[in-house]
This record gives sequence, C-alpha cells and structure tokens, in this order.
Amino acid sequence: MNTRRDHLDTLAIGLLLACCLFWGFQQVLVKATLPEVPPLMQAAVRFAGIALEGAERMLELQLKTAKIAFADGVQQAKAIAEIKDVQEIAQFRNTLAQPTLEKATSYVKSVYDVATATQGEMNKLIEEQVAEFNKQMVTGLDKAVKSAPAGSEVAMAAVKSAITAVNSVPHSFEQKIVQ
Repeated sequence: MNTRRDHLDTLAIGLLLACCLFWGFQQVLVKATLPEVPPLMQAAVRFAGIALEGAERMLELQLKTAKIAFADGVQQAKAIAEIKDVQEIAQFRNTLAQPTLEKATSYVKSVYDVATATQGEMNKLIEEQVAEFNKQMVTGLDKAVKSAPAGSEVAMAAVKSAITAVNSVPHSFEQKIVQ
C-alpha cells in the first residue's frame, strides 16, 4: 500500500531538476534556432498551436459537460426510484425540464465562446501575416522604384496606391460588419 510522504526524496528532486533544466534548455534552443526557421513554417506552427488550444478548450468543455450530465442522470435515477405515486411523477417531470433547458443554453453559449475565441486568435495571426507580407511588398516596391528607369514613378505610385486600396478592403468590411 502507498504511504503519503511529507518530503521529496533525492530521486524526485533529481527528476524535478532534470525536467527544469530540459525545459530551460529547450527555450534557449528555440531562441538560437528561430532565425533559421522560415517565417511560413513559424506561422504554420503558430496556427497549429492555436487550433490545438481551441480543440483542447473544446474537449475540456465536453468532458465537463459529460461529467455534469452523468451526475445529473444518477441524481435523477435516484429521484425516480423514490417516487411512490403518479402525482410525484408529474411533479418530477415539471422540475426536470427547466434545469435541463438552462444547462443546454449554457453549454451552447460556452461552445460559442470557445469557437469565437479560437477564431479571434486565428484572425489575429492571419492579420499579422498579411501585415508582414504587405510590409515586405512595400519594401520591395521601394527598392524597385529606386532602380526603376526615369519616368516610371507614375506607374510605381499607381501600383502602391492599388496595394493600399486592396489592403483597406478587409478593414472596411470588418467595420461594416461591426456596425
């Protein structure tokens, strides 16, 4: 039989220290190799991380709801077992409907909240990637303008204004949706 200990033995302390060292070294390794990882791969890893976090939150919600539903089912089974006559059945049925409806509404709201939070995080990541792409595009255009032949300034200005107009479209759609 297991006995409860009040202190950590040397093996436990050694394992904890090894775990801390491993996690600390992992962060140093990530910082050292991060410049070598392509930006698209970094974005893909971040996107996967956000998706997994959303799935984890959804799974936690599902498990919590399942535990509550199971406990409610056990409680209702006990209540049914204690019923003695027909009038108590009618009373039991009436008291059963309202809490179930409230729990279902709460569950749907929780699912919506998790989905909305995950979508918001993904939208933020996509906006960051689009902003970075636009910044690189403008930098490339600036370099092209500097090396462009004389007289092409008007064409380059038109391209820049077209890019600016295209970039403003999603923001205007977002503002219209919010209104």
